Amino acid sequence: MDRVPSRNDSHRPVQLWLFVAVGLHALLLALPLFFSPVFHYDWINHLWFANYVAHHWVASGALPMFVNVPSGIGNPLFVFYGPGLYATVAPLVLLFGPDWGMRVAVLAAFLIPNLALARFASRCFESRWVAGAVTVVLSTSLYQLTNIYTRSATTEFFAYQFLFFALVLLMDHLLDTDNRAQSTKWILGLASASIGALSHPPTVYLAVIFLGIPALIFVVLQRRALVP
Repeated sequence: MDRVPSRNDSHRPVQLWLFVAVGLHALLLALPLFFSPVFHYDWINHLWFANYVAHHWVASGALPMFVNVPSGIGNPLFVFYGPGLYATVAPLVLLFGPDWGMRVAVLAAFLIPNLALARFASRCFESRWVAGAVTVVLSTSLYQLTNIYTRSATTEFFAYQFLFFALVLLMDHLLDTDNRAQSTKWILGLASASIGALSHPPTVYLAVIFLGIPALIFVVLQRRALVP
């Protein structure tokens, strides 16, 4: 029977099939990455920005704050738009090129939060089937699929995924009895939230409503459940 999780669940094993199923679900969400050359004209813009940041980083050892090209010197674009995303995907861009580097990053953005959510859900529910169903429902977002495939709103997509991952980590750390694991999740959660905020600040405002408030309710209920 499903029940409120407790700190005694912090080391419950996660069955391998759950991770495999969640991984296949993430792969299904990312399937258009392997078949469509361009989703929307803005996709090309984001690839150009990511490539510019990656090579500027290699050439100067620092992230650019301005776009300096012959048609526009001193554009302060990266001061307020996308630096978190472009800096994070820079290693993938350098390794695979801008197009496939960004596609690999999108796949990872689907996969990593899903796996973290599956682990968290498996500790909240006795039934692994329920945990898997909750993971699929919460990680399938028409808003996000529209962002990346229809609008190519890449910064919005990544900002939401980073914040979603951060939220899962910060809630999951409540169930850990291991201080080291708690600290690791806390640090990774704050880092992921910061990258998300730097990727697209307006998404943070929406996240306060659609992610922050439900998370706050969960934390309050969770702390009450842990009180002896």
